[in-house]
Amino acid sequence: MLDCGFGDGYFLKFYQQHFPHLEIFGVDISKAAKSKVNFLDKSRLYTSDLATFSPKRKFGIVHSFDVVYHILKSEDYVKSLSNLASLSDKYVILHERFFQKPPLVSSKHVKMRRSEFTNQILNSKGFFLTGEIPTHFIAARLLTYRLNKFIPGFLYKVDRYISEKVHPSAQEFLASHYIRVYSRSE
Repeated sequence: MLDCGFGDGYFLKFYQQHFPHLEIFGVDISKAAKSKVNFLDKSRLYTSDLATFSPKRKFGIVHSFDVVYHILKSEDYVKSLSNLASLSDKYVILHERFFQKPPLVSSKHVKMRRSEFTNQILNSKGFFLTGEIPTHFIAARLLTYRLNKFIPGFLYKVDRYISEKVHPSAQEFLASHYIRVYSRSE
């Protein structure tokens, strides 16, 4: 399993605890990220951008949560997603805000893209969407996100309630972010 953009190691630790049989590796653009992960052998942690990362192996799962929308140039985004697909022999798992239409407003440090664009890139590499799980409903939207500093945690509690108690069809309507699983076609 390769965690792309491992940051502070949260998902590396998640995989280590919940899937101890997996070989776990990580790549992050920041050299400082390695120093934050003290529970994995440093030889399993790489420093590189996602577009040019080229280890001498493939991974069953290539996973990237809240990372690729920080790639601002579309050319680099295409190269990065294409590279993630080339590194996987089975699954690419992404967590993002997947838009049906181009967003009207975006932050300076992120560039949200249309769902169809992401799908086209991965489909061209032999990966197809096989499942998705909504993860955020209210808390991470552009207008409500700023409210979190005034009412810390409240909107995330609303999101959790929606994820646990609301019918899936309503979740689909309310969802702003998803975990998407793409599988390599045989």
